[in-house]
Amino acid sequence: FIYIVEKVYENLHTEIQNCVFVSDIGSFDIIKKTVSQLVKEYAVENIIPLHEKSVLPAAMIRSIFNFPGMKFDEANCFVNKLKMKQLFSQTSLPCANSIGMVGDAKHYLEKLSTKKVIKPIYGASSIGTMIIDPGCTEELYSGLKMIHSTEESFIIEDYLDVKNEYHCDSIFINRQVVFLSIAQYFNPVLAFKNKNLVGSYLIDSTHDHYEKLHDLNERCLRNMPAFNHITHLEILETDAGFYIGEVACRPAGAGIPKTIEYAYGVNLWEAYLNLHINPGYN
Repeated sequence: FIYIVEKVYENLHTEIQNCVFVSDIGSFDIIKKTVSQLVKEYAVENIIPLHEKSVLPAAMIRSIFNFPGMKFDEANCFVNKLKMKQLFSQTSLPCANSIGMVGDAKHYLEKLSTKKVIKPIYGASSIGTMIIDPGCTEELYSGLKMIHSTEESFIIEDYLDVKNEYHCDSIFINRQVVFLSIAQYFNPVLAFKNKNLVGSYLIDSTHDHYEKLHDLNERCLRNMPAFNHITHLEILETDAGFYIGEVACRPAGAGIPKTIEYAYGVNLWEAYLNLHINPGYN
């Protein structure tokens, strides 16, 4: 293996051989230039992203060099939040109404009449996500400041009054869920904005909503592109029902994979690597 690592983390990789350090693993140009050089020196067979921000650059590289695995258009449905929500709507999956931020953000936000959620189209871990209440001038202009301080594109969604939030972590092979773990967050994820605890605990088939969550996970994955991947799906519970939040095509962050391994003996990162390097893995 050859590891492409952001230079800021160089001190954490002093004992690992074959590291190439770059300034940004999310940069298409940097990753393309780096891999183009590596394929001249080594018999490179594939590229495996280990972080949300590198999923799309890795897919682009697969498309350019015809490496096996998920290509750019497929991966974009798991990373581009606007594209993802459009796909949910087209396949009748319940999700919050959303639009891409276009034109004059100040003009748009000042005309809001209901509470909204603003988040980067290409974001992870709720970073850059804001709840905007049209009745709160401070929130409104904090949102404008965030939008104008970056070159990122944003998506605006209807605010959902979330009672409970769940995550479904799956191994999906040949369009079949061959492993599923469902967990409930102690608090909805955006509770961290108010410095509330964000963690989760596993639930089983005795939970009141287990079958509903199981079915939504199945429906979502069967309507997403690509055949083989590890997925992390967020599901939101409101008084009006259940909504799909977002889905990622990689193992979850924080301690979720380790919790799953302790509980079920299933190593999601091992399965993720095998899906990339062993075509017959099941």
